[in-house]
Parts: sequence; C-alpha cells; structure tokens
Amino acid sequence: MKICSPFLQQTACAMLLRATVTLFVILTCLRVWIGPFPLLTEARAQIPDAGLQRKLMLDEAQRTNQLLDDIKRILASGDLHVRIKGADNQENK
Repeated sequence: MKICSPFLQQTACAMLLRATVTLFVILTCLRVWIGPFPLLTEARAQIPDAGLQRKLMLDEAQRTNQLLDDIKRILASGDLHVRIKGADNQENK
C-alpha cells in the first residue's frame, strides 16, 4: 500500500533536487566571495632573469674556451709531462 501518489513523489524528488542545486549554487557563490582557503599555500614563482642567465652562460663558455686553449697550447708545445701515481709506480719500490 502506497502512502503517496506518484505525483507527490515526483514533486518531492523535484524539490529535493532543486534544494540540492540551490545549496551548491550558494556554496559556490560563498566560495567565490570569500576566496581561497588560508590553509593553502600560495604559489610563488620567480621571474627568470634572462639577461643574467645569458651572462652566466657566456662566462662559463669563456672559461671553457680558456681551459681548452691552455690544453691546446700545452699539446702544441710538445712539452707534456705525465706523472702516474698508484700501485704500479716504480719509485715507491
């Protein structure tokens, strides 16, 4: 035996749906009005300094070129001395 007619059940379902949607709209508006939660950390990005990055890259390239030039000069002079340290060294025996 049914207590409510199908029309009343549909009306109650529609009212429940309408109330739920209204509640979500109110919560969304409240959330937009208040803003982000204070417990969440803010994202803080640093603005890259392209000029400084380019200068550092150029300084490193110049340093590398200087080291390569020193190696080239040593190899071109033919005056290369190699010293080996380790277990096979004859001076320690």
